[in-house]
Amino acid sequence: MDGTTLLSLGFCEWRPFKKAIELAPEKKGIYVFRSLTSLNLRIGSSDITYIGRAMSDRKGAYHNIKHSLSEYLHPGHSNQTKKRVGQKALAEGWQVSWMLNDSPDQMECHLLRRFYYEHGQLPVENKRWPPRCVPEH
Repeated sequence: MDGTTLLSLGFCEWRPFKKAIELAPEKKGIYVFRSLTSLNLRIGSSDITYIGRAMSDRKGAYHNIKHSLSEYLHPGHSNQTKKRVGQKALAEGWQVSWMLNDSPDQMECHLLRRFYYEHGQLPVENKRWPPRCVPEH
Protein backbone atom coordinates (compact mmCIF):
# COMPACT_ATOMS: atom_id res chain seq x y z
CA MET A 1 0.00 0.00 0.00
CA ASP A 2 1.29 3.43 -0.91
CA GLY A 3 0.04 6.90 -1.77
CA THR A 4 -1.06 5.85 -5.25
CA THR A 5 -3.08 2.95 -3.81
CA LEU A 6 -4.94 5.34 -1.52
CA LEU A 7 -5.90 7.61 -4.43
CA SER A 8 -7.45 4.59 -6.13
CA LEU A 9 -9.48 3.93 -2.95
CA GLY A 10 -11.04 7.40 -3.04
CA PHE A 11 -8.59 9.57 -1.10
CA CYS A 12 -8.20 13.15 -2.36
CA GLU A 13 -5.07 14.46 -4.06
CA TRP A 14 -1.95 14.79 -1.92
CA ARG A 15 -1.25 18.24 -0.50
CA PRO A 16 1.58 19.75 1.55
CA PHE A 17 0.74 19.39 5.26
CA LYS A 18 0.11 23.08 6.12
CA LYS A 19 -1.85 23.70 2.91
CA ALA A 20 -3.88 20.56 3.58
CA ILE A 21 -5.13 21.97 6.89
CA GLU A 22 -6.54 25.03 5.11
CA LEU A 23 -8.35 22.86 2.57
CA ALA A 24 -9.45 19.99 4.83
CA PRO A 25 -13.19 19.39 5.20
CA GLU A 26 -15.07 19.90 8.43
CA LYS A 27 -16.42 16.35 8.22
CA LYS A 28 -15.39 13.03 9.73
CA GLY A 29 -13.12 10.63 7.94
CA ILE A 30 -9.60 9.23 7.59
CA TYR A 31 -6.36 11.08 6.87
CA VAL A 32 -2.94 9.82 5.91
CA PHE A 33 0.51 11.40 5.97
CA ARG A 34 3.12 10.42 3.41
CA SER A 35 6.79 11.07 2.90
CA LEU A 36 8.17 12.45 -0.35
CA THR A 37 10.29 9.30 -0.65
CA SER A 38 9.50 5.63 -0.10
CA LEU A 39 10.71 4.07 3.13
CA ASN A 40 12.09 0.54 3.34
CA LEU A 41 9.88 -1.68 5.47
CA ARG A 42 10.02 -5.30 6.63
CA ILE A 43 8.29 -6.25 3.38
CA GLY A 44 8.73 -3.88 0.46
CA SER A 45 8.52 -0.12 0.78
CA SER A 46 5.89 2.60 1.09
CA ASP A 47 5.66 6.37 1.28
CA ILE A 48 2.85 6.17 3.87
CA THR A 49 4.10 7.30 7.28
CA TYR A 50 0.93 7.60 9.41
CA ILE A 51 -2.74 6.62 9.18
CA GLY A 52 -5.20 8.44 11.44
CA ARG A 53 -8.84 9.32 11.80
CA ALA A 54 -10.90 12.32 12.75
CA MET A 55 -11.42 10.68 16.08
CA SER A 56 -14.41 10.29 18.27
CA ASP A 57 -14.44 11.82 21.71
CA ARG A 58 -15.71 10.20 24.89
CA LYS A 59 -19.27 11.29 24.12
CA GLY A 60 -19.21 9.62 20.71
CA ALA A 61 -19.03 12.88 18.74
CA TYR A 62 -16.42 13.15 15.99
CA HIS A 63 -13.88 15.87 15.47
CA ASN A 64 -13.63 16.79 11.82
CA ILE A 65 -10.62 16.26 9.57
CA LYS A 66 -9.66 19.96 9.60
CA HIS A 67 -9.68 20.03 13.40
CA SER A 68 -7.75 16.77 13.70
CA LEU A 69 -5.04 17.92 11.28
CA SER A 70 -4.69 21.33 12.95
CA GLU A 71 -3.96 19.55 16.24
CA TYR A 72 -0.66 18.37 14.73
CA LEU A 73 0.46 22.01 14.64
CA HIS A 74 -0.76 22.73 18.19
CA PRO A 75 -0.82 19.44 20.12
CA GLY A 76 -1.58 19.31 23.79
CA HIS A 77 1.45 18.87 26.03
CA SER A 78 0.60 15.23 26.67
CA ASN A 79 -0.05 14.20 23.06
CA GLN A 80 3.34 12.81 22.08
CA THR A 81 2.12 11.25 18.83
CA LYS A 82 0.76 14.51 17.47
CA LYS A 83 3.92 16.36 18.53
CA ARG A 84 6.19 13.81 16.86
CA VAL A 85 4.18 13.43 13.65
CA GLY A 86 3.56 17.18 13.31
CA GLN A 87 7.25 18.03 13.74
CA LYS A 88 8.34 15.42 11.21
CA ALA A 89 5.63 16.43 8.75
CA LEU A 90 6.83 20.03 8.81
CA ALA A 91 10.57 19.27 8.85
CA GLU A 92 10.43 16.65 6.09
CA GLY A 93 7.74 18.23 3.90
CA TRP A 94 5.21 15.43 4.26
CA GLN A 95 1.94 15.51 2.38
CA VAL A 96 -1.58 14.70 3.54
CA SER A 97 -4.62 13.16 1.91
CA TRP A 98 -8.02 12.25 3.32
CA MET A 99 -11.22 10.44 2.59
CA LEU A 100 -14.62 11.22 4.06
CA ASN A 101 -16.10 8.22 5.83
CA ASP A 102 -19.08 7.68 8.12
CA SER A 103 -17.20 5.01 10.11
CA PRO A 104 -13.66 6.38 10.49
CA ASP A 105 -12.79 4.04 13.38
CA GLN A 106 -13.54 0.99 11.23
CA MET A 107 -11.85 2.41 8.13
CA GLU A 108 -8.70 3.28 10.08
CA CYS A 109 -8.55 -0.34 11.32
CA HIS A 110 -9.12 -1.66 7.81
CA LEU A 111 -6.28 0.44 6.38
CA LEU A 112 -3.88 -0.36 9.22
CA ARG A 113 -4.57 -4.08 8.84
CA ARG A 114 -4.10 -3.93 5.08
CA PHE A 115 -0.82 -2.04 5.50
CA TYR A 116 0.35 -4.54 8.13
CA TYR A 117 -0.43 -7.57 5.98
CA GLU A 118 1.27 -6.05 2.92
CA HIS A 119 4.37 -4.74 4.73
CA GLY A 120 4.75 -6.83 7.89
CA GLN A 121 4.50 -3.76 10.11
CA LEU A 122 2.44 -0.65 10.81
CA PRO A 123 3.35 2.64 9.09
CA VAL A 124 6.53 4.00 10.70
CA GLU A 125 4.75 6.65 12.81
CA ASN A 126 1.88 4.39 13.91
CA LYS A 127 3.83 3.07 16.90
CA ARG A 128 1.09 0.74 18.15
CA TRP A 129 -2.31 -0.62 17.26
CA PRO A 130 -5.26 1.46 18.44
CA PRO A 131 -6.89 -0.42 21.37
CA ARG A 132 -10.06 -1.12 19.41
CA CYS A 133 -8.12 -2.35 16.39
CA VAL A 134 -5.97 -5.43 16.67
CA PRO A 135 -4.68 -7.51 13.77
CA GLU A 136 -6.82 -10.43 12.71
CA HIS A 137 -5.06 -13.78 12.55
